Amino acid sequence: MRPYEVLAAQRLLPVLRSADADEAVRATATLLAAGCRAVELTTSVPGWAGAVARTAGLADALGRPALIGVGTVTTAAQARAALDAGAGFLVSPYPAPEVREVARRRGAAFVEGGYTPGEIAAAVRRSGAAKVFPAHVGGPAFLRSLRAVLPDGALLIPTGGIAPGEVRDWLAAGASAVGIGSGLPTEPAELAALFASLASDAAPPGGRRARAHDAGAPAHEDTGAPPGHPAGPGAAAAASDGARAVPGTGRPAPGRAPRPPVAGSAPPGERPAGPEDGAAGPGGRRPFAPDAMRATPDAGPPVPPARPPAPCGEA
Repeated sequence: MRPYEVLAAQRLLPVLRSADADEAVRATATLLAAGCRAVELTTSVPGWAGAVARTAGLADALGRPALIGVGTVTTAAQARAALDAGAGFLVSPYPAPEVREVARRRGAAFVEGGYTPGEIAAAVRRSGAAKVFPAHVGGPAFLRSLRAVLPDGALLIPTGGIAPGEVRDWLAAGASAVGIGSGLPTEPAELAALFASLASDAAPPGGRRARAHDAGAPAHEDTGAPPGHPAGPGAAAAASDGARAVPGTGRPAPGRAPRPPVAGSAPPGERPAGPEDGAAGPGGRRPFAPDAMRATPDAGPPVPPARPPAPCGEA
């Protein structure tokens, strides 16, 4: 799974601001044993790079490789040190162009922070993900309003001032995952129960279909939409006959009649009238050959048009 997928599936991202590197390593090992796979260590931890190097090779309770991220990354030097130590993703608390450039060059996942709608939308446009910080200022209602105007599948991780008991409120408001810096259970059994309960009712990021580049779904070469999406493969065939299509097939659904033409548009088989056509019919159009050749009960055999229509693409 890609980093964004892991974060969205886990739904809760522990953010460790430990007193030293040894404490960060112990806390990370405890989280992994409890069923957590992704953990964020911040650059505020003394010796954080060493802690990342010591934990990047660990595995979770199911034997999956740990995904260790580094948060509070604000400079290019920090970004390079984090990736060199084995970080699987980077997180910043606010827009960080230097970090963005390092992540781009190294092909690393970067969850860029922001608070205003403009900052968050810009981060989503660049990478498909954003950290909403400080989240507690606006609350779930603020996130719900943001989600309504952002692309489907955008990975949003609100962080800052959120208690573990509030995680589901944020998820319901559209969070893909929720960053928690303190207040997590210290007992391994309680911690395991928390992660298990969140995994059991997991949903797609934000309750919406994930974007193709995040979920790994094959994208349509023109639209970037996964199969079955209204803009994805099979949609063109359905649109050509105006009928509703079976998702992902391009075939009209059984028993579905073609949609009526939009008012003011040319019906099938007709084209806008040109200067050479003389008098125009209703709506300023003259019939194309299929209508001109339509026989009536007393009109005798069909009469071919005097001038065949030009092939598609010719002037």
